Amino acid sequence: MGDFGSMIMLILDAVVIGVLGMALWRFGRDPSAAWEERELRLKQAVQGLQALVAEAAEQARVLDAQLAGRLEELRGQLRMEPAEQPVQASRPAESGTGPLRRQINDLAARATPIEEIARRVDMPVAEVRLLVGLQGGRRGKKVAAKTAA
Repeated sequence: MGDFGSMIMLILDAVVIGVLGMALWRFGRDPSAAWEERELRLKQAVQGLQALVAEAAEQARVLDAQLAGRLEELRGQLRMEPAEQPVQASRPAESGTGPLRRQINDLAARATPIEEIARRVDMPVAEVRLLVGLQGGRRGKKVAAKTAA
């Protein structure tokens, strides 16, 4: 029995030495080298972010200067005399004789639905409905009745 006990002790010693050898091999690499590598990558990332922040701040300064210039330009335009202000083109009022009104009246006379008329003349449906309703007569009532249904 003594030989069996000493045999088990030798086997356990060999297993412990093998596990320690594997642990040393696995962890035998220099852990500080890995940490130094990570620290270097982290420093590079921080430097990149700092450069990005500096670039964004410069772009913000340029944008602020452009906006200030535009603001002064607009303030200058507001201070202009009424005679100096540029005339802005506006949509001519559609009277009973305008070409757009005639086109709407012709389409309404052909019993075209209000939505289709609005799409063709590029106007809101409510405005077309109003113009057709203002046209009066039976044609306007017929078209309005068809689109309401």
